[in-house]
Amino acid sequence: MRGSPQVFNDYSYGVDKNLGTYSFDSNFARDLLNVRYHPSGKLVKRNGFTSIASPTLSVHSLGTYERGTDKYLVAVAESSGSTDIYSITSAGTITSRKGAATVTAGRTWEIIQAPVNGSEGPVYMLNGSDTPLQWTGIGDVATWSASSGSIPNGKYMIYHDNALFIAGVET
Repeated sequence: MRGSPQVFNDYSYGVDKNLGTYSFDSNFARDLLNVRYHPSGKLVKRNGFTSIASPTLSVHSLGTYERGTDKYLVAVAESSGSTDIYSITSAGTITSRKGAATVTAGRTWEIIQAPVNGSEGPVYMLNGSDTPLQWTGIGDVATWSASSGSIPNGKYMIYHDNALFIAGVET
């Protein structure tokens, strides 16, 4: 009946935007914007987004750093050939962390957090071209050096089960 509320028991059939407004089964969802699944299985409103900072250069690579109460976004940014590496606090404070590091314009950086290794990390960065970098959470980024051998300079990396995997290494 038109104007009656529609009861949805589940969304097991997914989303179908092509169905008419009143001609779909209760297992279909017509629209699932601004919602997310709660661990209990119900749909809840998704939190909105807020701009907390506006770096002077355009951010194109983004990672996170969290240790205790320290929480940062780590960003590689560029504009018109100028490049920088920033740390951005949850309060919106932007600090340049590039120092003497070389950052080639037009390269996407992979940025991850993994355990500290000696005096390096916990943030590790590479892009397959420039010298791999690491950041301790204090001061500027620095060259990431291996305890033995060399760091394979790939385009992708992930930390899992106490191991750091690097892929996309050009030979």
